[in-house]
Formats: sequence, structure tokens, C-alpha cells
Amino acid sequence: MNMQLDPHVKAVFDDIVAHTPDIGPTPTGDVVHLDPGPSHQGRRWLAVAAAAIVVVGVGALVAVQRPGPDTPDVAPATQPPAAVADLAPGSPLVFDETPAALQNATFSAGNRFEPATAGDLAGTTDVPELVRRWYTGDAAQPELSPWIAVDSYPADQMSPDVPPDAEQITVQGVDGHIYSTPVTTGTSLEFAVDEATYVLTAGHLTDGDLLLAAEHVRLADDGYGAVIDPAGLADGLTERGAGTMIETFFISRQAFEHPIPQTHWDTADTNVWVSALTEDPALLPLQRLGYATVTDTTVHGQPAYLTSLGDYQPEYRGVTWSENGITYLLGSNGFDDDTIIEYANLLRPATSNEWEQFFDDTSQAQTTSDPPSTAPDELTAWFEYRIDFLAGEGTLEALGYEITGTDMPIGGPATVTIGSTTDNRVITVRMTPGELIQPEDHSRVPITLLEQTDQMVQGQILSNNGWLFEVTAERGADDGPLPTPDQLQSILFDLDP
Repeated sequence: MNMQLDPHVKAVFDDIVAHTPDIGPTPTGDVVHLDPGPSHQGRRWLAVAAAAIVVVGVGALVAVQRPGPDTPDVAPATQPPAAVADLAPGSPLVFDETPAALQNATFSAGNRFEPATAGDLAGTTDVPELVRRWYTGDAAQPELSPWIAVDSYPADQMSPDVPPDAEQITVQGVDGHIYSTPVTTGTSLEFAVDEATYVLTAGHLTDGDLLLAAEHVRLADDGYGAVIDPAGLADGLTERGAGTMIETFFISRQAFEHPIPQTHWDTADTNVWVSALTEDPALLPLQRLGYATVTDTTVHGQPAYLTSLGDYQPEYRGVTWSENGITYLLGSNGFDDDTIIEYANLLRPATSNEWEQFFDDTSQAQTTSDPPSTAPDELTAWFEYRIDFLAGEGTLEALGYEITGTDMPIGGPATVTIGSTTDNRVITVRMTPGELIQPEDHSRVPITLLEQTDQMVQGQILSNNGWLFEVTAERGADDGPLPTPDQLQSILFDLDP
């Protein structure tokens, strides 16, 4: 069965992604290792190999022990249970029994992305707008050693979030900026050349190391993102993988060749979602980068780790593990460490029949229900989430503004009023939810400047997930200067994480 998501369902999935904020360049933060011993990956492969030997041996016994006149009937070789023999494509996860805290949750199921062929990925049509390539020192625990992430995207499609206090530098003969990554211990460097924007973020490296890498960045020969030539890499750094970023999650190039199923449970105060990536387990450690803390644990007896965003988003918890060639990315808001690890251990792969039924039920409910704008509880939660995210990002504080009022009428749109802390300057933002527009690449769309005078700046962003963000900044004759269009864009980006 070839499952195609209804556009309305895809729109819901885009807002599911928004429940985990884009924290920008990857942090390192504090790392807690409950089991600092050697990697268990080798042990896991030995177990798989041993299991294969056992299967071969059993097969041989079945082959030679045919029933004869004096031989009791021998049952045929035991078949795997349906849950193993008939797994849904991509191995999505579900609960046997939904936990009590999620009993009244809204449930969604579907494919996050349509799979592409390996050949397509080298072409321009299937290359994500933003491509990230990782270089790390340690393969198993990359957050503990030097690492560099190099992001690349078309300069006319997105703009980096450069803080006002960034230091201006020259890279490859053009102007660029180097700055400390907000809420992280990393350092970022951005510049644009030949219609491409590059953002390099590094951990456990000097500014000189980062600048050297930037001088040796270029587009990859196959057109898939950027690469750092060997002469620009600090000792020990090795390329580990390329793909794109969806919020805090790294989605590898390999994963896009397969279905990426996702299940989601959402209540007014909490949510849990889990995506499944078919990829080489060797890519799993790259998911350790991007969090304030990483704590080793286990799920289904496999090595796993619990992730958090610390003070940046204290409600967030994630669990990541690899099982049977699938990388599982579980995210949540509103649950403590023990609960979310318990949930991860309760999840199991869905059968094809189950998954088709989940998908059909979700699609039917979506197509027969009222539009999202008439669901005030869910829409209000979306508005509140975006406003809270704006308040916590630090952009307003850096500009000398604060949120002074909000209006969230049933059905939307919502209005946020932002006032200067020193005079009468005012920024007004309207958020209008909408349906998914194409392309579904989750890239950030630059601000469109509608009008600019000495006393007023007006612009808008029509997000790829369908939301329309409109902003107007005004000042009196005796007030300070207005924010620049780029600064207003940063505010809207905070509202569209």
C-alpha cells in the first residue's frame, strides 16, 4: 500500500515538528555518562552474528529431520510472530496499551517524508534547502571531542540568525561574522559566497581552527551541500555524515531513501512523538550533538541516550536509540526523565495492518473534521507555544524590547504586541495559521519587506508550514531607531521555530 498523506495531515505534522524548538547551531553542553565503558555496538553485532548462526543451525536440523513411518510428526519450523514477520514499512512504533497520561491525546500517524531514490538525491530537486555535513573526532561520543557542523543553503532562501554583537571578519574574500552560539558553548561563523550561505559551528576548537575550516569550504562535487577540504580540517576530524536538520534532529541523506514514519500523541499540556529512520547504525552517535545534556541509558536492551535542552527548554526530553537497523528519535514535552524512558521501552514496531489502519483512521478524521482554525484549544496551544518561544529566545532582550500584550481569539489570528523598554517604539506581530505550502523542505523563508519609512517598517513571512507572520514596527519622532528588516526577521524566526 502506497500511503500518501493528505495535505491537511502534512500540515499537522509540520506543526508537530514545531513542538521541538530549532536551537540553531548545535550545542555541546554538559554530558552525563552513566556507563562510561567501551561502546556496546560491537557486542550488539556479535549478538546478531550469533543469532544468525543459531538460525542456520536450526534450519539444517529441520532440513534433515523429515518425518518417516517411525518418526513422530515434526512441526514445521516456527514462524516469527506477525509483529515481527509483517512489520510496517519503516518500522514505525506504537504502544500496545496507551499510557494513562496519553489516554485522551490526539493521535496521528503517517509518513513524515516520501522516500526518494539514491539517484534522485544527487539531483537538485531532492537536495534539501539546508544541508548539514558533520565532521567529528570521536565516532562514538562526538560531543566529547572536536567537531564541526557545516550548513549550506541558497543565499536567497534563508538567512542565518546573526546576533547583534557578532564580530565581523573576512572569509574567502567576503565579509562574514563569527559569534558565540546562543545558549551553547559552541562558536559559529557565517558568510555567503557564490549565491550560497555557509554557517560553520564548532565545539572544542579555537576560532582559528574554525576560520581555517571556513577558508576551505566549498560546494560538494555532487551538489549535496558543502564540504571542507582536508587542508581545512583540524587534526583528527573525519567526515561522518550528511543530511538535513529538522529542529534538533539530524535526518541523514541515507534516511531519505526510505519511508520516515512518525507517530504522535498530543494533549493540551504534553506531547510525545517518535520518528523512525532507516539508516546505518553508525550514524546514530551524530544524534548526540545538539543538546544541553546527554545521558546514557538503554531501550529494549539496546544502548540509548536521554537528551535535554536544559534551561533553554526545560520541558523537553528526548530518547534516541538504534534497533534492527532503525534509528528511533523520540521527543516529548511535559514528562520527566523516568517517564519518557519508560514510554520508549513500551513502544514496539507496528504491523502493516495496524499501520494502515492507524493511517486510514488519522486521514479520515482529518478530512471529516473542521479546519484547524475552528479547534480553539489546539490552536491556542500553538499560539502560546510560539509566543513562549519568542519570549525565551533572547532576541527581544538584545534589541531592548519586551512582550507587552497578546490577543489569542478563538479561531485566530493571534496578535503579539512588543514594546521598547526605553521609549514608545512598538512592534506588532500577527500570526495566522494556514495549510501546508510547497516546497515541504522546512527551510526558513526570508522576510518580504512591504514598506519602510523613517517611522515605520512592515514585512511578512509566509512560512513553508503555511503560517503567515506579519510584522509592523513603529516609532514616534522622538523615539530611537527602528529594528532593521533583518532584526524583524529574527523575531519572526523565533515565532516560527
